[in-house]
Amino acid sequence: MNKLLKQILDERPGKVLMLTHIFHLLDRLPKGDVVEIGVHKGQTSAFIQATLDLKHQTHKLHLFDAFEKGFLPGTPEDEDKAVNFKHATKMIFPANTVIRRFNRLELKQPTIHEGFIENT
Repeated sequence: MNKLLKQILDERPGKVLMLTHIFHLLDRLPKGDVVEIGVHKGQTSAFIQATLDLKHQTHKLHLFDAFEKGFLPGTPEDEDKAVNFKHATKMIFPANTVIRRFNRLELKQPTIHEGFIENT
């Protein structure tokens, strides 16, 4: 867990508050599984799994993301509304990026649902 926290804080120091909320929220989980929608490179996903393991919880982690499929096609008006569409397209990573992160951190692999939500 220390290795993971150091990695996250080195990459995104502003994430501390969000991770603190997640850590405490996982104490209050009802029965069922944990879902993250929009995974990117799996940094927060890894934190969630590490926290579940640390707390000896048996919830399964399900990750939903389009990954390399990118974004749903929109209209020209949608593109005009995008804050930075070119930046958004740089956020597309293969699911294997998440799998490798979990392997490096020796975490239980999540169930990955790759594709658009209506198709998963």
